[in-house]
This record gives sequence, C-alpha cells and structure tokens, in this order.
Amino acid sequence: MTPLHPIANAIDDQAAEWVARLDANPEDTDAFHAWLASDPRCFGAYARARAIYLSPQVSDALQARRLPQAGELTRRRVMAAMAASVIGGLFFLWPRAKHAPARLYESVLGEVRVIPLEDGSRITLNTDTALTVDYGKTARRIHLLRGEAYFEVAKAPDRPFVVTGPMAQVRTVGTAYTVRLVDATEMKVRVTSGRVALESPPSRLAQSLTALTDAWGGFGASGSWSSEKSGVFVDPDQEAIIRLADAKGDSGQVLINISTLPSEAIQQALLWREGQLSFAGDRLADAVAEFARYSPRRIVIQDKALERERISGLFAAKDVEGFARAAAVSLGASIKMQGDVFILYK
Repeated sequence: MTPLHPIANAIDDQAAEWVARLDANPEDTDAFHAWLASDPRCFGAYARARAIYLSPQVSDALQARRLPQAGELTRRRVMAAMAASVIGGLFFLWPRAKHAPARLYESVLGEVRVIPLEDGSRITLNTDTALTVDYGKTARRIHLLRGEAYFEVAKAPDRPFVVTGPMAQVRTVGTAYTVRLVDATEMKVRVTSGRVALESPPSRLAQSLTALTDAWGGFGASGSWSSEKSGVFVDPDQEAIIRLADAKGDSGQVLINISTLPSEAIQQALLWREGQLSFAGDRLADAVAEFARYSPRRIVIQDKALERERISGLFAAKDVEGFARAAAVSLGASIKMQGDVFILYK
C-alpha cells in the first residue's frame, strides 16, 4: 500500500500562514527558509498565496464588500483567516455572476444515464449515482457525491479535468476511467486509456484560491494548485483502491493499492453501461452484492458455504430473479421466494 501524502491541503495552507506570518514579522526568515527547503512544492505554493495576498483585486473586493462590524480588515488578517479556515474562503468577496453554479446530475436505482458535457467530454452515471459538474476558466471540476461514473475526457491541456471524492481527487487532461465510491472508507479508480494522477482532496484554502482565479479570469495562477509531477499515477488497465488507514495504524492517512488487471477484466467491469453484469469465477456473495446495487429485489444466501461458491456468466443487471434461478441451477442449490426476496440454500 502506498500512502497518499497531502498535496493541496498541507502545503497551500502552510503557504498562506507564512504569507501572514512574514507580514507581521519580516525577520522570521530562518524558519521560513527551512520550510521552503522541506518540499520542492513549497516555493510555488508560497508564490501563489503571495500573489493573492498582494493582488489589488483583493483590496478592491475588501473595500467593496466589508464585513459588518468587522472594522478595517487588512490583507494580513484576511490571509491568516483564510489559512485558519475561519472565514472558510473568500467566496463573498467577488461578484458571483461571472461563474455559473455547479450543476447536479443524478441517476436512480437501476438507471444508467449518459451526460454529454460542453467540451465534448462525456460522463456515464451508473446506478444510484450523484455528482456535480463545475466548469471554470482554469479547470473542469467534478465532485462525486455517491455511486460510480465513467469519464471520457476530451483533451484540454490548459483545463485539467478533476474528479474529487472524499478521500482523493483524480486529475487528468484527457483520458477514460471510472471512479466508484464503494463506501465511506473506500474508493476505486479503473483506467481504460491515458493516465490519471491521484492526489489528496483540496483544502478549503485551495478551493478559495481556485474560485478566486476563476472569478477574476485566471489571474496569478494556472488553476492547478499542485505540481503536475506530484501525486500517484495510474496507467491503462490498472485499478487503484484508495482506503482510509486502519485506526490502529496511521490515523486519517489514506493508502493506495495499485494493481494491473487483464484488459478483458476492465472491459467486463464496464458492461454495466449496457445494463449487464459479468462474472468470471466470482464468489456468489460478491455477485449478489453487485446485483443489490441495481434493484430493490434482494437475494439472501442462507448457507455460508454457498456464499463462497463461484459463479460465472453474463446477466441483465436488473434481472435479479433470472440470476437467482441460474445460480441455484449452476450450484445445485434450492430457491424460495418471500415477497421480493429470493432465498438460496442447500
């Protein structure tokens, strides 16, 4: 397992703190230089934070949008507040009309939905999936809220395509891959073409700076708040499993396991786009769990040994009864119905 080190979170936040700290105490250079030397990304993060700090547009926004009963807000105080997440971003400091709101797309249980995007990219939502799409001047941002989606990304080197989940974000400029939120502690990424970079999710500060960049036409930043050479890379026919570390280990750390899969396995896993599920020697319990994602009808396995039996075949994703009966015949099991529940037993 490879640890996913903080990228946007720690370094951007620390850079903002150093901008505020040096403004208050310019003589504090030894510690500052030690911080710069600690990571090659620190210099760029500091330059970005300083650009925001010195920008006349920040001053104009502050004069135009003063906080009630807050008195004179200096740049140093605003920057420090941003770094500490007290303000929670500068979203109140500029006219919002320049940036369209994020659009929400959802699919219901058992539905597969295709979403064409304005740049030629396409998103296919799997069953019970929700995400938001936010296209800015500097980046194309997707926030996966639940479920699974397949992303076919049109190439745009100047506008990276970033899919953010609770444990990691997936960055690319043009490729095809799936992202699935398995549960609150696990996320899967499978790449069919091109290469993607896995990074830690952006901090609130990084989100604020990115929003400022879009609102003011991309001044002082490229829209990518982490180095293009940073992150953990996933190549075609590879799967990355991202998990929160065990509480007994490094608390809060995110771990990544990358494995190479046969091309056939990748393509079979994508058959859900055609309303089908393919199994090749999968445990019956795992196949049953997969069917549960597509229909309110359920299969219950009463025999523990039967759960470990292997099943193969191609099935319609919403045909729970057809799969249950085929499994019973294939594995020499019996089946009975209780309402919308199919019970398999030996």
